[in-house]
Amino acid sequence: MKNEKNKIGKHSLLMSGLLFLISISCEKGDDNSTVTDIDGNVYHTVTIGMQTWMLEDLKTTHYRNGDPIPKREVEKGAQPSRLQS
Repeated sequence: MKNEKNKIGKHSLLMSGLLFLISISCEKGDDNSTVTDIDGNVYHTVTIGMQTWMLEDLKTTHYRNGDPIPKREVEKGAQPSRLQS
């Protein structure tokens, strides 16, 4: 019984340490941290360590040079195709 409590205590300490390390590596930047794409869509961002991530998927429909991104129609239930090289 004592051995099980010791394992639980070590596990709890390890998880607490891990959560602490994750929390200090995440920094809340400026609340107004955003990125805007060529279509004018605004995306909120979060900084984790040295990397900045968008909080939502990209919605743009144009490349940086203004050319439209072709939309690929996929039939319901269709299997993904493999790229040919």
